[in-house]
Amino acid sequence: MKKKTIEKTKKKPTDLIYKKDAFDDYVLWKSMPSKLLGSTEERLKDAGFKDEYLMELMSLKNKTKNLIFFFLNIFFFWHPRKASILMYHSVDDNEVVFNVWPEDFEGQMRYLKKKNYKIIRLKELIKKIKNSERIDKKTVVLTLDDGFKDNYTNAFPLLEKYNFPATIFLPTAYIGKEMNNSQNIPLNIMTWNEAREMENSGLVDFAFHTHTHPEMKNINLENFAEELRESEKLLAENLKNPLKIFSYPKGRFKPEQVEYIKKTGYEAAVGTGEGLVGAGDDLFFLKRNFIYSKGGLSQFKGKLGPVVEIYNFLKIWKK
Repeated sequence: MKKKTIEKTKKKPTDLIYKKDAFDDYVLWKSMPSKLLGSTEERLKDAGFKDEYLMELMSLKNKTKNLIFFFLNIFFFWHPRKASILMYHSVDDNEVVFNVWPEDFEGQMRYLKKKNYKIIRLKELIKKIKNSERIDKKTVVLTLDDGFKDNYTNAFPLLEKYNFPATIFLPTAYIGKEMNNSQNIPLNIMTWNEAREMENSGLVDFAFHTHTHPEMKNINLENFAEELRESEKLLAENLKNPLKIFSYPKGRFKPEQVEYIKKTGYEAAVGTGEGLVGAGDDLFFLKRNFIYSKGGLSQFKGKLGPVVEIYNFLKIWKK
């Protein structure tokens, strides 16, 4: 299949416009023209992308989803003693599906700081769950999958600015190279030197995301074990203290793969199912909340608290 390319853009699509001076108060949006939504779906289908979760996001009008979150945020504004693990991918001026524009990423970090959210490390949250320790209200964990170069060039300076810790999951075969995303678009991955600089800052932890980022349901246990061995070897050789935490590529896995990482010393694993994380949760199926620019401020705010779980309940009830 021929690789698709993407051009960077300094302009946002017409579906979302943030009013920066009042980021935490409201968001103005215009609905994206139907033909643009249609062309996006067609590009995904042409690329052979069949991820049900992503296709659901693309088929659901973002304006409608934003409105649902907007109204739910009005009525469900309290915070339980649970944590929200946020899941980012690319942080750049592009229009790939899993993307947050840098100005939106900063707006989100500024919102978390202004509203006094407690940003903790993923390993700290795992320790709290494992030891049945109390989780403070408004606790948030930042994670980024795939180690795109823009995590270093765009996200890292903002993590330093706001003094927020984060965990990045690296597919080790692509360090310093390009990796095709789910749309078959090649994106640059950070180098080992860049990863070491981030680790040495004391703010960024690195963890495991396999070696070649395979389709997990298409590989057997022997192949999966080799994926882990190779990624463990490279992370140990190039970084000081990689975490024994795993991120399932695309959120997919087989039961025997989960059992294998449990038996080989991993502390926990994160997926792509959305919701909050609290006492008693299974450490190898930790939920994360997908953040992307087209989701808008309403979705971002809703995914910090109980609204994301209420929205998920409404989706299930509708079915």
